[in-house]
Amino acid sequence: PSDAEWTQLTDYVSTHSEYVCGGNYINIAKAMVSTVGWDLSSAAVPCLAGNDSPATNNATGFGALPAGYGDNEYTNEFTFGGLGYYTTFWTSTIAEVSYDPVYYRTFHFNLAEILRNYDYGYGSAKSVRCIHD
Repeated sequence: PSDAEWTQLTDYVSTHSEYVCGGNYINIAKAMVSTVGWDLSSAAVPCLAGNDSPATNNATGFGALPAGYGDNEYTNEFTFGGLGYYTTFWTSTIAEVSYDPVYYRTFHFNLAEILRNYDYGYGSAKSVRCIHD
């Protein structure tokens, strides 16, 4: 999906009270992560993707898995990490900044919101979510 399609999805989820955690419209990650695989957060905050109440995970049916990342940007070897802690999804949209990076979205076990950022993609691996138009 494009960055605009991700925004459409997160905007939709954040406007439905059954998916929002703690009454804060940005706290939607928990409703979009899978019920398995996420490490437990040590913070006693119920809205975090990795808290200890997985029954509230995946209310939307999106089911983001904590797939981690791959990277060889700073080394000669491809490394893999973050399994259980977070997942990032590429978008198909090039950011409007220098050097043509691509936007991505991140779900993190210790956060209640979904992050949006960009990456140049050189030597990094992120998950891809396919959609049917």
